[in-house]
Amino acid sequence: IIIHKYSLDLIAQNSRNKMTISNMNQEDIICKVLVFNSDDQLKSIELRYEVLRQPLGLDFKRTDLDKESDQIHIGAFAGNKLVGVLLLKTMKDLSDDILKMRQVAVSPDFQSKGIGKKMVQFSEK
Repeated sequence: IIIHKYSLDLIAQNSRNKMTISNMNQEDIICKVLVFNSDDQLKSIELRYEVLRQPLGLDFKRTDLDKESDQIHIGAFAGNKLVGVLLLKTMKDLSDDILKMRQVAVSPDFQSKGIGKKMVQFSEK
């Protein structure tokens, strides 16, 4: 799904080969389901660590990450760059139709641009 109707800044490459933001349209943000253990899903762990864990001095345990194999991992991309991630967990003890949203993270350079909202909208479909 391509996300529309929002004004962001376009990703440009600076001289040090780092991604920066400048004049990007919302059409440039694409959300998709990530395959567990794929390169994109492994990058999402790095993003979650950077945004959610590192500021609290926490790390991931391999056993905790392995438990996420049956969860739905949604990624938001600006071009080829993963800029957001959202996890959904089935609440099997209640119903297979009930999902719990957890671990929503957006890259600091892309926060306050509506990406989290768009991942939530994507997850509701």
